[in-house]
Amino acid sequence: MYVLLRDLRKLLESAGSWSTAGRSGRSAVATWHCSGSALVAEIVAKSCAFDAMVVDLQHGVTDMEQCKSILQAVAGGPIVPLVRCRDSSASHIHQVLDLGALGIIVPMCNSADDAKAIVDASSYPPVQGQVGRLHDTGSRSYGPVRAALAWGVGNYFTQADPLILRWVMIETRAGLDNCEDIALTPGVDGLFIGPNDLSLALGVAPSSAPTSPHVVSAIDRILKAAVDAGKFGGIFCSTGSFAREMQSKGFHFVIAGTDTGYIKRGAAKEFADFVGPSGADGVIEGGGY
Repeated sequence: MYVLLRDLRKLLESAGSWSTAGRSGRSAVATWHCSGSALVAEIVAKSCAFDAMVVDLQHGVTDMEQCKSILQAVAGGPIVPLVRCRDSSASHIHQVLDLGALGIIVPMCNSADDAKAIVDASSYPPVQGQVGRLHDTGSRSYGPVRAALAWGVGNYFTQADPLILRWVMIETRAGLDNCEDIALTPGVDGLFIGPNDLSLALGVAPSSAPTSPHVVSAIDRILKAAVDAGKFGGIFCSTGSFAREMQSKGFHFVIAGTDTGYIKRGAAKEFADFVGPSGADGVIEGGGY
């Protein structure tokens, strides 16, 4: 756990224009898992040198039992397992972390108070003599059944809080309006943009690679808020090409597609190779999913 997370944090830090190391030229890149299949997760993790995998519990078809199996399937590394939470409820955040997620991406963060509650739910209460904490709050209940087994029974409690990555999603009008205050919340590691919902919030059709000037301007504002606060900026991207574009924009953390997207595009390519280019005309799009 500790080596994986420290390496990912170092990569995120070196990708930031605010870092003393300056830009390294590469963002941390992750794959997004929607299918609920532990086998597909293992194939993707072992086939590509992604830095992280995000298991999506908000959308897609993954339940908690499948999430556990996926986290087990990729536990051998070197990929860092993160989870996009179903919601911001404390009980759900507790369970996701107890399963062994090394970071969370929490949807629909609308205010600094929302962000503070997320940090609180994902942090143990402070205890006497504890070092390395970046905030003085915490209400996470202690019961890391699989997390301690997977990442170290003896020192999970002392290491988890300072190392676990906490991303809050900016994807609503309220979240955009308050993004500067949200970014300043102690314990929040980064602002993560959901471009589909952000587009909808701004009255634009959903897109995981938006070109609307209103949405592009909002994306720039959110990234600036993160950078100005010394935090990371992350964004969902449905393709590697858009992820590269967002890397060039200055994002520290990008998604380079989803497992279901890889399957759809791969199947369409093989079919088109057999019947000709027109064979891919019927491929169903799903906002990057």
